[in-house]
Amino acid sequence: MGSLIGFSYLVENDKKFLFFVPGFIILSFLPFAKPMLSFLVFGVLAALFLLLGVCQSIKEKESRINLAFQSIITRGLGPTLTGLVILASLIFYASPYSKSLGSELSVSRPFFDAVAAPLIGLFVDSNLPKDDLDRKEIVAQVQDEAYRMINQQLNLQGRAYKNFIPAGLATSFFFAIKIIGFLLMWVMLFLDWVAFKILRALQVVRIEKIQVEREMVEI
Repeated sequence: MGSLIGFSYLVENDKKFLFFVPGFIILSFLPFAKPMLSFLVFGVLAALFLLLGVCQSIKEKESRINLAFQSIITRGLGPTLTGLVILASLIFYASPYSKSLGSELSVSRPFFDAVAAPLIGLFVDSNLPKDDLDRKEIVAQVQDEAYRMINQQLNLQGRAYKNFIPAGLATSFFFAIKIIGFLLMWVMLFLDWVAFKILRALQVVRIEKIQVEREMVEI
């Protein structure tokens, strides 16, 4: 999607079409929206970033004498990607998966087995009589009980913060995707450059030079 939007910034001169792109993106987001103040605030913020991307691409295109391929796309695509990531974060925040993460806190059993279980097993094993035939079974029971108690205490201590977990995850999701988007922007730029070269070779698009008349005051 980023490549298509960036390419439209480059080759499309109809401002109505360019401003239609943010509207289409917002309309596509509406089925996922929730009747919450946070959705309204961040939805408006995302729309402003999308509109800023269009305005900056138009300004960059009109202010340049020669066609600046990279500048036109990157100036418009930066705010646009930010707007898209905000919308994606809102969808993630409202998803059942995000809500389920806040319903119950627990330590992953594989993580517990890799980190805590060996230490517990070593401690229990060292305190058992050497002639005890059920050493493995006792160690396993103690490990299971320790795992249960850790999760129980984690839920008791973290009960006050459960409502903030989805918002925290959505924030982490935003910054993670933002970093990935910054790295992928150069991939999008390369794809747009390849597409532009192909379409120009096929004479589907072309570069035209135009004369502009300017009014000046002279004494």
